[in-house]
Amino acid sequence: MTNWRAILNRLPSRTQLVFRGVAVESVLCPLCQEEEETVYHLLFECSTARQVWQRVATWIQRDIPLFDSPGGMIAWVDSHPLVRFIRVKLDSICTVVLWVLWTYRNAKLFNPERAKKHLLFYNIREFSFNWFVVRNSTVRISWVD
Repeated sequence: MTNWRAILNRLPSRTQLVFRGVAVESVLCPLCQEEEETVYHLLFECSTARQVWQRVATWIQRDIPLFDSPGGMIAWVDSHPLVRFIRVKLDSICTVVLWVLWTYRNAKLFNPERAKKHLLFYNIREFSFNWFVVRNSTVRISWVD
C-alpha cells in the first residue's frame, strides 16, 4: 500500500497536506529538518533515507542509484537482468525500505519515543526476510548479513 500511494504521490507528506488545505506546523522534513517534506525527499533524498539506501546497497552488494521517483525504483528493479528469484528478493527489500522509512517518519511525528533510528536497518532486514518468505512459501532461503 505504501508503494502504491508513493507512486501516485498520495502519501500524506507535509507538502501534500498543505496542498490539500490542511494546516501543518511546518513543511520541513521531520527526519532532517533541512528540506520540504515531499514524498520523493522523504523516501530518497533525505539524509536519513540516503544512509538507509547506502546500508541496503552494501548489504545486498548492488549499486543502488538515487531514484527519481518511487516508480523509478520499481523500473530499476524490473530492469535488472536477474533470475526471477533474485528480482523478487530485490523487490521485497525495496518495498520494505519505503515502508520502514514511512513508518519511521510517522513515529517521529506521532510517537517520538518509539522512533529509533538505530533500528531502521535491522527492521529492514527482518521485515524483508519475513515479507519474502510469506510471499514465496515454496522457496527455502536464509538471509546472510
